Amino acid sequence: MEQFQQFDGIVSVKSVNNLGLFSMRIFRILYIILIIGLFPTIGFCQNVILSPKGFRFVIAEHTLRHMEKLKGDDTVMYSLFEYAASTADKQPKLTFTGCENARISLVQKYLGIRRGIHIWSVQARKQDIHTMVGCSKPVFSVEYGFTISDNFSVQLSRQEKNHFDDLINKDHIPQMLQSHKQTQIQLHNEKVWLQSDSQYVKISTKKDGIAFVTGNQLLQIQPSWEGLSLTGIHLISDGKPYAYSEINDDRDDELDKGDTLAFIGQRTVGDSTWYDLVTDERVFFFTKNRALRSLRFMWSDETQYDAILNSVEQEYHIEKNNWFHYGDIDGYNGNWFTELRFGKGFYWKEELLAQPWDLLNGIQKPLFTQCIIPAVNGGGEIKTVARLSIGDDRTILDQPVQFTVNAKVAAGITQQTQGITELSTNDFSLLTPGINAFGLQAGISKYRGLRFLVDYFQCKGTFIPEAIHGLFNRAIVNAQSQKYKLEIPGFTNKKVLLFDNVNNVVTQNIATRGLKYALSSNSEHGYSAICLQDSIIYYGIQNGWVISFAYPNGSFSVLQNDQNKAIDELKNAPINTIVAFVSTQSDLIPTPLRQALRENGFSLNLQSNTTAYTGIIQKGNNESLKEESESNSSIHGFVVSNVFANYRAEFIVSNPKVLFAADMSAMEQVQVYSVTRNNLLHESQKAEVLIITHPFFMDQAQRLANFRKEQGYNINVVSVEDIYNQFGYGKKSAHVIKSFLQYCYSTWKNPSLTKVLFFGNASWDPLKLLETSTQIDYVPTYGVPVSDFWYGLVEGNDVQPEIIVGRLTPSSLKDAQNIVDKLIEYDTMAVQPWMKNFGTFAEQNKDEDFTSLFASVEDFVFMEPVGGTIVAHSTSSIEGRPQLLRDAINNGLLWLNYSGHGSTLYFGLDGWQVENINNTSKYFFLGTHSCQTGAFADPVTETRNESYVNSEKKGAIAATGDSGWGYSNIAMEMMYNAYSGFAYDSLRQLGDITYRAKLKFAGSYTFAALQYSLIGDPLTRLRLDFKPDLFIRNIDIKIQNEDNSLDVSEDDSLAKITINVHNAGIVPSKSAKIRLIHTYNVSSDTLFAEVPQVWSNQIAEFSIPIKNMSGNHSFSIEVNYDKSITENVYHNNVITGNFTVFSQNALAFDPQEFWSVDADKPEFRVLARINNSDIKFEMKIAKDKQVLLADTILDYSVFSNSGKSLLIDWNPVLTLTKDSMYYFSFRTINNNTQKNSAWTHIPFVAKNNIKNVEWLVDAERSSAMELKNLIKTTSKRSSLTLNEIRNTWKIASCGQGEGYRFGQIFLDGEGIVSKPDQVQCVVIHKSKFSSDIQQRYFDTYNSSLDNNVSNTRDFYRYMMDSIPKGDIVAVTFANSGFRGFYVIHDRGLRNEISLDSLREALKSIGSVLIDSTLSAKYFPDGTEFPNDVRWTSSFAIIGEKGSENALDEIYGAPKDTIYAESNNIPTFSTVGSLMTKKIGEAQQWDSLIIHGENLTNQCYVNIYGFSKNNISLGIIKTDSVNKVSLRDINAMEIPEIRVAIELRRISDKNPPHIYDITAKFIPIPELAVIPASLRFEKDSVLRGDTVTVYTEVINLSKRVSSDSGEIRTLFTPKTLNGIATQSIKSIPGLRPNESYTSSTQKETTSFGNITTIESSVRQKNINELSFVFNNKFEKTLVVDEDVIPPTLEIFADSIKVSDGDYVLPNPHLAFVISDNSLLAIDSSRILIRINGRLFPFANRVENTRYIYHIGEGNRRSTFSFRVKDFLEIGDNNIRVIVQDASANQDTVSMKLWVASQNGVNDVKPYPNPSSGAISLDFTLRTREFSIPYTMTVFDGEGRVIRRLSDVGSLGSNTLFYDGKDEQYNDIPSGVYSYIIQFYGMSYTEPINGGFVIIR
Repeated sequence: MEQFQQFDGIVSVKSVNNLGLFSMRIFRILYIILIIGLFPTIGFCQNVILSPKGFRFVIAEHTLRHMEKLKGDDTVMYSLFEYAASTADKQPKLTFTGCENARISLVQKYLGIRRGIHIWSVQARKQDIHTMVGCSKPVFSVEYGFTISDNFSVQLSRQEKNHFDDLINKDHIPQMLQSHKQTQIQLHNEKVWLQSDSQYVKISTKKDGIAFVTGNQLLQIQPSWEGLSLTGIHLISDGKPYAYSEINDDRDDELDKGDTLAFIGQRTVGDSTWYDLVTDERVFFFTKNRALRSLRFMWSDETQYDAILNSVEQEYHIEKNNWFHYGDIDGYNGNWFTELRFGKGFYWKEELLAQPWDLLNGIQKPLFTQCIIPAVNGGGEIKTVARLSIGDDRTILDQPVQFTVNAKVAAGITQQTQGITELSTNDFSLLTPGINAFGLQAGISKYRGLRFLVDYFQCKGTFIPEAIHGLFNRAIVNAQSQKYKLEIPGFTNKKVLLFDNVNNVVTQNIATRGLKYALSSNSEHGYSAICLQDSIIYYGIQNGWVISFAYPNGSFSVLQNDQNKAIDELKNAPINTIVAFVSTQSDLIPTPLRQALRENGFSLNLQSNTTAYTGIIQKGNNESLKEESESNSSIHGFVVSNVFANYRAEFIVSNPKVLFAADMSAMEQVQVYSVTRNNLLHESQKAEVLIITHPFFMDQAQRLANFRKEQGYNINVVSVEDIYNQFGYGKKSAHVIKSFLQYCYSTWKNPSLTKVLFFGNASWDPLKLLETSTQIDYVPTYGVPVSDFWYGLVEGNDVQPEIIVGRLTPSSLKDAQNIVDKLIEYDTMAVQPWMKNFGTFAEQNKDEDFTSLFASVEDFVFMEPVGGTIVAHSTSSIEGRPQLLRDAINNGLLWLNYSGHGSTLYFGLDGWQVENINNTSKYFFLGTHSCQTGAFADPVTETRNESYVNSEKKGAIAATGDSGWGYSNIAMEMMYNAYSGFAYDSLRQLGDITYRAKLKFAGSYTFAALQYSLIGDPLTRLRLDFKPDLFIRNIDIKIQNEDNSLDVSEDDSLAKITINVHNAGIVPSKSAKIRLIHTYNVSSDTLFAEVPQVWSNQIAEFSIPIKNMSGNHSFSIEVNYDKSITENVYHNNVITGNFTVFSQNALAFDPQEFWSVDADKPEFRVLARINNSDIKFEMKIAKDKQVLLADTILDYSVFSNSGKSLLIDWNPVLTLTKDSMYYFSFRTINNNTQKNSAWTHIPFVAKNNIKNVEWLVDAERSSAMELKNLIKTTSKRSSLTLNEIRNTWKIASCGQGEGYRFGQIFLDGEGIVSKPDQVQCVVIHKSKFSSDIQQRYFDTYNSSLDNNVSNTRDFYRYMMDSIPKGDIVAVTFANSGFRGFYVIHDRGLRNEISLDSLREALKSIGSVLIDSTLSAKYFPDGTEFPNDVRWTSSFAIIGEKGSENALDEIYGAPKDTIYAESNNIPTFSTVGSLMTKKIGEAQQWDSLIIHGENLTNQCYVNIYGFSKNNISLGIIKTDSVNKVSLRDINAMEIPEIRVAIELRRISDKNPPHIYDITAKFIPIPELAVIPASLRFEKDSVLRGDTVTVYTEVINLSKRVSSDSGEIRTLFTPKTLNGIATQSIKSIPGLRPNESYTSSTQKETTSFGNITTIESSVRQKNINELSFVFNNKFEKTLVVDEDVIPPTLEIFADSIKVSDGDYVLPNPHLAFVISDNSLLAIDSSRILIRINGRLFPFANRVENTRYIYHIGEGNRRSTFSFRVKDFLEIGDNNIRVIVQDASANQDTVSMKLWVASQNGVNDVKPYPNPSSGAISLDFTLRTREFSIPYTMTVFDGEGRVIRRLSDVGSLGSNTLFYDGKDEQYNDIPSGVYSYIIQFYGMSYTEPINGGFVIIR
């Protein structure tokens, strides 16, 4: 598929750089590799033009220039771009233009199929890329060779589109998919065997042989099966029927709890291995199906036989898997490849071929293992399979390697390169009955590193029938078809069953009791063995004799070459004891022993003195004797005896084929499991995303799935057990899981499966075969190094994934909860500035510098569209200060990359282990480019990457890394691919980013794609929006005055508001507009600002005038208020806040407004907020603010000297009048600035009792209340009552005359009659309680007879019936307004509306002049009133309906204009209200009293409550009396109230009046921190030290005691940005003015370098007053980092050792770590290597302990263990690296010697000469723990002067000699000699020496 367009193919060479521990020598083998698909195409295409036949585009210059900078020589091939095509068979046509004068070689290569799309790559040499840079316009054109239709129906989801974003022509993919014919996987019938509507019980076996399940086990799972016929109960294996039998004595064919069902169980078998190394459970199923008959074993009752069956064919396979080999060097390194190849796998043991101290007669010890095998009865094969691994040097085996059987060489090889070695022999005679020993031996090789990896031993042939440990398995019979008698010894239970697995027949035995034996002895090799009842009584390679006794009680004994004991035991052993005797040579049997043996029945018929002998007899039963004397002598058989618990079974079988037998005790009882009903094959299971988990984690996996569903994902959770059951017949296998995924991918459409999350840890050693394995394999992965990527390769034989895979690796439920908690928190947390931070940590050393890796991609972060910030650290930049790394993490990183050396637990640049960081809610995405950091399935430990993801509330949200080796060139390409997709293709899901990173390795370096793992949820989105996401936060607001002080006061001119505008998305293309709305009191103003493009953040500043504007200011700020920048979310663009412009004055504390004060002894307390020595306080007491009663000026020193500078007290000598109101006024005076604060006036009332507060406000201070329709009156005393309005009405009337006929009404000077002329009568009226006026016109010129017009009747009825009593009424008549009444009067129609009716109507409003108007002779001016003009008279009246007297009325001549007027037209308010200020704060409420008059039924009270958080609770109490009990209000919940009083006027008389309002309550005490009291011993400490914080608090209340409370000390890291921690100390209740000092201690491990320590106080059960500024105070503590490395001391058997010291062969080593820092140093921080092996190592240590030291000075911890059978004779290299908690490191290297023999050196007597006593120092080299010794002192004549004894030990010893003789007399001056003799188990050369005594 690979072709050049212009030239032949080029093989390129690309250098690599190993990130891990992998040698460059190994990688040179891989040096010459064709480099394919290494760089992305994202972000460089310009003007891509698609056509139905192909596409055309221009490659961007900056991309080519970037590729120029990459590693590699000019011949290296790089992928320019990839594109999609519909076929792999026909290469699309590629043309290239734009470089006409250049010679460019291009390659097209087929990469594989991806989700139905064929992927092609176009590649070029680096030298050609360099040429392209100089071209004017490099243009590529591709013709598909087919035409794409414009009409297509395939629609891709966003999840599916992400699979193709890297392709140039991705927009053509839907059309290509339309024509893709994908082959759906058809499940065979047996694959759908598991029916969702059927019932199952899952069972498992672990070994070959007969197994059984009890009815009780089955019925515990399926209780409904009880009583069912077994005919309908089926056993299924691999989806097919499998035979079983009911074997209990009562075989009634019905299932009940007492039943036992047996079948042939099996071990698990691997594809190419004897055992399956993934699972040891072979699965079967029981199910119910009454429609079919179950497959059963039939019982045989044969009693006759034709022949005896003496031999069967069997295979004995001896294998263990205790060692894992990663693979050999054979062109490739095995750890490169995930697949099982190149010798990779589990082995029994690793045997080195060059260990000269482990030799026996020049040949390595041959014994490898022992096993028990029956006696042979024919031919066969014996073999061992091993692998020769010869290391890096590629040497050829230079010594013979031999396979031994029972110490005899069976086979061997002399020369072979590495590979699988099978040593076999057909000499079956090498086997002996019973115990057989297999071994490997080799000569001493001159090459180090040669080793054999032993796999297994196998014996396959013809044996006599014999059970081993009660089991007789898979015996194949090749005999004539007839009936046979079969005798099988070796069972431990009398009930034995024999199954024929071919004929499906089961037979029960006839049992004979006795003892099975097998003895062997060989005179040539000195080999002998005794096996009784399958017990290895003796095995040895040593000439001599051995006797063994099997006693009737079941015990055994054995004696070797001890004649006397053997003779005694032969004599004393009880009757029926079985005696077994073997000797390698007859002449080695002593004569007395021969005699004793013969006396006990042995004949000892020996062929010669050099032959071997074997014999056995039961004491007292000479007929049982069986013996043999040959050079290779062996006997076996069965001694019949009822005293032994061993059985020989006898069967009659017909036409036997394949036989299995077992007694009941040897049968395997199966494990049973329930089977959940699943619908994996049902349409409802279709999903775009799957979570595959273990049932153990199902709840947390489902919780995560539910969360993802809420986000809109189509997702399902599947149990891995359900997959095994449906697709693997219950077998656990990665291949089964992949089969399921292949089914889902090929079958599911709309939705189509795109992503899979594995939820659960894995282990590549799931059976824990390695002794060090601890991890549980919940959801398996594939291969070693492991790969989950492999699961996504479900179509085509390539590395183009169809499914994106991720994994979460919890090992516990806590892990699972931690992970899901973090995932949900991460996705739902508000955006934060750290989400634009990117980190890179790179290791540097003398050989390699990894800083260049991230440098290749940093532009993706710096530049648009990302516009992020990079935090870069390297080995050189931190200069041994790993805290810098931790600070970078704790401050928050979106994405962190590590490049350098690494392993599963360690990084080359370290110090940022998860336990050392504290980045709660700032979880990063971790990319590690190193060795094995992503090896999530490590069987031994949780790997480093996992630890970050699994940790609780810190660490990473996900991590990527290699599960195998890492290489720097691959790391660079991984990063380039990932970051380019992130930056230019808006990839945000971690699965897509990781997927993109690996796609380019589909053609080469496939191991990189397979092994680069995502530990995380692939759906997790990196928190960087692909659109701009501008946001602002209250925490970023900074408010200062013009001097940049945070204290903004009324003296300042401006308040500067600075806001940081952040962007959690891509860089916008334009500037951002910002609007601020500022509100003070009720006035608002708007300010605008604009900031340039916001990359990560920009600063905006507003200036607000605040001069003399003390109090609260509020504001709202909105960024992008005009939405000119398109964002996905806008809700985080707005914030609101407020700030206080402080008055320079203090705060009133006691009294507060309207509180009571002791009249006889007034006391006043205010709280200072300004701690300034220039401040003085002026205070006054006045009556009504005018009459000054007392004043004072207090200096600052008055209160600051007391240490309680937060309060100021004034106690004037003054007596106040009880119940009177006064004013307490105060202000501050600044002598320095000459600026005084405004006065603060506090009204208070004088009372006698001051414990309880009487809060009182009166009518005089009504301005302190909110009033509505209430006014203050002072008629009797000041009071509040309902408001009244008095209006003026003026009524005009003119009765007759052209131009004069009018009636008019004026209200407060304004005319209200709309038609004043030509009217006869106008009536207005209003209620006294309303300002609304009713107005009517009446044509009273007409009489009541005029029915069709308005007339007198209408007037009369309105006046009498429609106007309510009490209304104010005004009436005016004009223009002959009385005519209608006179017409009726003149006609005498009394029953109509007449003059009497007129009188009645007007008198109803108090008229008295109407009679005069109608009957008077004279007008009021005295002129005559003629009768003929009365009906044209002028008349006006203002009256009250129902009143006897009008307010005003008048009449006059017809042409006179007259006026009736009243200025007392009332409008009374019916309802008025007031609202008090807040009253409180109270700890107990008492009562509310309203003083006043006329309050009954006219006063209503509503009480509004406010919570302790100042939240309005609405109306909490309602009453209608003037004295209200408040005791039912819970002050703990409602510490403040406001009183609303409503006055209602029920009449125009006696309105309600309020004089004052009193509320009584017990106030809240106030605890405060005294600022000067907060202190600690030192302002700076070393991390890990303990800081003691002292805090003093005071009860500021002068009235009440405080409740018990607590002092909370909060420790907040400022630079670490970690979690604040706190300490809480209880304090007792405090009396008024009492103070209390508390101290707390805190260890500083988690502190930041700068940590704020804040002490706050609160009461437990009582609320605090609303003074928050005095409840806490803070200071700063500096925490210094430890920069001093720890020190290490090594002790061997409690003796400190140094380089060159001697130690015992198996010493107890103790590594004592000391450090100046108190931070704990745990066991993970010490790395110990002994002779290159990492310790502690399994089977080579014991008594391992790790001890933490507390209170022992600088000693921190001790790691100790005893080394067992590991140290070499001679020098042993010890290298220890210890790292303290601050990552300071100390390395200690030394050689410790193990002596080959005892010796003494460095003998030093001193002082010499001496005046008396001497000390003798010497160094003892020994292999013994202690050696007794004696020192003998001689005088000059050789006489013994003194003997001293002591015990010496390895190393330095000192012997003190006091200079005295045996009688303890001082020895005289002279020359003396000494000799020290040692008495150890090995010889030690004595020490001779001398000394001089001078007295």
